[in-house]
Amino acid sequence: MKKILNALFLTLLAVITFSGCSDVPAPYDIKEGGDDSELVGDGSKNNPYDVTSYLIKKSGTDIWVEGYIVGCMNNKYDGVDASGEPVFAGNEFVTSNFNVNTNIVIAATTSETSTAKIIAVKLPAGDLRDKLNVKDNNGNLGMSVKIKGTYASKYCGVTGLIDITAAVLHTSTGDVEIGDGSSEGPTDAYINESFKSSLGGFTSVSVSGTLSWINDYSSAMIKGGSAEGKFPSETWLVAPTINLSQETEAYITFKHAINYADAATIKDYHQLMISKDYTGNVSQATWTNLPIVMASGNSFTFVSSGNVGIPAEFIGQSSVTIALKYTSTEVTGSTWEVQNFVVAHGKGEEIVDPEPPVTDNSKDNPYDVTKALTLTSANGTAIAWVKGYIVGGVKNGNDANTVDAPEDVVFGLDDIRNSAILIAASKEETDYTKCMVIGFGKDSPTARPALNLVDHPDNLGKEVVILGTLKYAFGAPGMKTITDFEFLGGGSDPEPTGPVYTSNITLPAKDWTNSSDAAYGGIVKIGTEETEYPVVKLGTTKLAGVWSSPVLGTAKTKLAFYAVGWKGKSGILKVTIENGGTFEGGEATKQIDLVGNVGATGNSPFTITPADSDYYEFTLTGITATSTIKFNTAEEAADKRAIIFGINVN
Repeated sequence: MKKILNALFLTLLAVITFSGCSDVPAPYDIKEGGDDSELVGDGSKNNPYDVTSYLIKKSGTDIWVEGYIVGCMNNKYDGVDASGEPVFAGNEFVTSNFNVNTNIVIAATTSETSTAKIIAVKLPAGDLRDKLNVKDNNGNLGMSVKIKGTYASKYCGVTGLIDITAAVLHTSTGDVEIGDGSSEGPTDAYINESFKSSLGGFTSVSVSGTLSWINDYSSAMIKGGSAEGKFPSETWLVAPTINLSQETEAYITFKHAINYADAATIKDYHQLMISKDYTGNVSQATWTNLPIVMASGNSFTFVSSGNVGIPAEFIGQSSVTIALKYTSTEVTGSTWEVQNFVVAHGKGEEIVDPEPPVTDNSKDNPYDVTKALTLTSANGTAIAWVKGYIVGGVKNGNDANTVDAPEDVVFGLDDIRNSAILIAASKEETDYTKCMVIGFGKDSPTARPALNLVDHPDNLGKEVVILGTLKYAFGAPGMKTITDFEFLGGGSDPEPTGPVYTSNITLPAKDWTNSSDAAYGGIVKIGTEETEYPVVKLGTTKLAGVWSSPVLGTAKTKLAFYAVGWKGKSGILKVTIENGGTFEGGEATKQIDLVGNVGATGNSPFTITPADSDYYEFTLTGITATSTIKFNTAEEAADKRAIIFGINVN
């Protein structure tokens, strides 16, 4: 009886206690699974969820959420280890003094400080990160923004929004649209697979070799080569079979990136295929190869395949199968990444079968501008050497960003952009239709600073030979993805005015990662300078790193670069010439004892002041067009990290 009375007393006390605290709000009255009747918004762009509704719903893919930017989740460090390296201790919600640019935090009010009432938004590399992050854009604090992404129960320790594809930033001067939201696709599509988190209904089928299509980097990906070698294979990514029996017209589209490919085989080794008799064995089915807009082959920049019209013979068929066919050999093994694969009703566009690889062309036997103009196309993939005179540039302030009238170009130096030049067969040319527009994007990191007329007005009138893709630039016949160039009799390469920290070969993008090779892209600032230069960061505390350059393309005689070791550490860097050629004296490999630099610590961007002894220069012999240079840190060294920049091969 005594126990019963005690229990009743405790129950009564609990009731009294909780009743007395009823004016203290709970963090949230969240119903598991969410009660949609309580939600504000429906997750569409025109009617986004507010932050509170998103936290209640706890689900959603490709949904829009609106809130105020209140800060970010900083990297939190707990002192340093014995070697002076910072010890990561998790993430911390902060409203000032930001140390990362990879996320923002949004909330229902501008004054929110509770971690239970915020959303951490993961910002992908590119415009979305560049324009939204608060480390570089402090003025974004307090602004309203709506963002399209996917629910994550945990990101940086709090509720998250990931896989961001688009945003609208509400500023005092109007809305700023960022990103393209390209993962949407038609709602009634036969196939609409983003590959963000899986291969979906697609199946990897290996005809030969051991490679498989996998889901990685929010893509369907296959990789046919690494530092260890190439992996010969024929591997298909087969889509679910669809019924087009009631269809009148349909198209296929996707985004893709191809890197480390051979220009001569890129078209044959990366194919879009379609069949109406596939029954489970790709080798026994009849396949038709459909032309696509080919990716560059030398970067991880995604391009659209175009809206590929499904041929008439497949329209009206009840069993149609679409697939991607990948091939690699002992000689070439690329990385192919695919996103946002859509098959839908609608008319496709005419896609000209890509130009065959250029075989009658070389640096010593380049096309002249007149010939090259007949080979360039809007979706061109052919890579060639072209010779011409620099005669002008694209006019500044060309709002349409197109060259389709005389007033869009300048034959001279007045008010021109630094992102393009015009070349012609004659240095006296003044007809823009007889010129090629050479466009300098992010895929031409060395050509732009050396060739543009804004920084080098003395280049006007010089004769130059350029290696690039014969593709429209600024909507006009021209070249893009410039990978090599040389001034001819009319001039010479600009002489450097000081230490050369810019590389003349393509280095990885700043956010590029190859975790299997422990190799990373990044940027470095030299001393107090603000200019950013690309770097290759190799290795981790536990893993040695390796990275190989693109093929050199032509014979070279000199290699120069800067290399530093990790702060307070000693390491070893090995530099090896592969696929033809040696260092002077016959060595294929040079070994460098790295000196630790105080700026080589933490994550990119690095701030480094290199010493003269951090600069290395070697003479090359016997280099061929297919030669590459491999940089790797040594397993046996005390430290396995290195930072390399200013890589120049001449």
